[in-house]
Amino acid sequence: MVNCSNCGLGKNSTNSPFPPAVSWTLGFLSAVVSVSTIMGNLLVIVSFFFERALRTSTNYFIASLAVTDLLIGVFSMNFYTVYLLLSYWPLGELFCDLWLSLDYTACLTSQYTVFFITVDRFCSVKIPAKYRNWRTESKVRLMVAITWIVPFAVFFTTIMGWPYFNNQGRIREPDQCYAEFAKEPIFNTILTIAYFWITLMVMVILYAGIYKVALNLQAKSDHKKKRISELIPSSSKRMTETSESGIRTSNASQSLSNSIKQSSYHLGVIQMLDNTSSIWVRRKIENDFTHNKVSSQNSPKQTNNEILYKNNANKRSSSLIAPIKFVAQYFYKKSDKSTKRRERTVSRARKALRTITFILGAFVLSWTPFHIIVLIKGFCDSTKDKHTCVNSHLYNLTYWLCYLNSPINPFCYALANVQFKRTFLRILKFDFRRS
Repeated sequence: MVNCSNCGLGKNSTNSPFPPAVSWTLGFLSAVVSVSTIMGNLLVIVSFFFERALRTSTNYFIASLAVTDLLIGVFSMNFYTVYLLLSYWPLGELFCDLWLSLDYTACLTSQYTVFFITVDRFCSVKIPAKYRNWRTESKVRLMVAITWIVPFAVFFTTIMGWPYFNNQGRIREPDQCYAEFAKEPIFNTILTIAYFWITLMVMVILYAGIYKVALNLQAKSDHKKKRISELIPSSSKRMTETSESGIRTSNASQSLSNSIKQSSYHLGVIQMLDNTSSIWVRRKIENDFTHNKVSSQNSPKQTNNEILYKNNANKRSSSLIAPIKFVAQYFYKKSDKSTKRRERTVSRARKALRTITFILGAFVLSWTPFHIIVLIKGFCDSTKDKHTCVNSHLYNLTYWLCYLNSPINPFCYALANVQFKRTFLRILKFDFRRS
């Protein structure tokens, strides 16, 4: 961040940039935003400390982001508001350099943390198994440390050492407070592109990847559910048809036997077959005729035989259906387990997409306008005649817009993570039991 909107305003300036009523209003609004930022991010930090379910590898990034936002709420917002309303810096050069170094470090750490959150979400949905095995707690802590060490090394070195690196020495007046390297167009442009624009482009690409993975997983899940829903009814239909086919076969065989037996009752059939049938056919029909003229003693036996025949047919059809039913149940259970695993993967992808949508969306809206203005000011501002090509109120607005990302982030967690929301509510009820 580059703070030079009031470079032309000095301690002895008689013209305040705002009327008294506007100054009081801006001071009040700044205090409200600062308190909201502090309370919201303290809530995130306390939730991470007290709720064991939130102390996951991924949430280390969110806790780190809350710390940077807390620093912005305590130091960056309030000192910038004082400088803005007074129109000069009242705390000396050393404190100005320290404040700028802390401000830049916290803001860049916030950006890099959002970047690592995006990378973490992308890997979680793109290569979930490999990434879970690779992502240990020690590696996550190392990545969190990188998000702090790199900005600290870059900005404390650049801001504190710029008068010694620059041939012109200190070009900033004692009652002003801004990063002096912002007046060097080439250095300012390279630095801004390196730490913001490249990072932003990579995050947008990763977000598009998360969105694509989520859509593909959802489509595969829907297709899998459709196939299973079609498979089970068709399997049941085939088993029913197989059962009915077995019963129809047994009934047809029984009907054929009864027809032959009934036809043997008619003597005309024997006469008709005398000239056309073989001896064993005629004997078989005669025997059936003789057998069926026996008294009703054999009738119960016939009935029992028919029942036995039908039972055997049913057993044969049942023995045919049983393997089919077993195989269908096996594949149903197997597909059900696969579906549950896929649903969990889809749920993770959907959750990652929701989290990144809130956090990255707030990040882009908050930080992009300022970094566009910074690039413009780096090329068209003049230190000699103190000319600026960007309206100071527009610059201040975009500068404050960056700070507004800090109170928004806690609400992004609550909207995207149910566990954070539950823990927030528990802590707001003064339930500080560790779990």
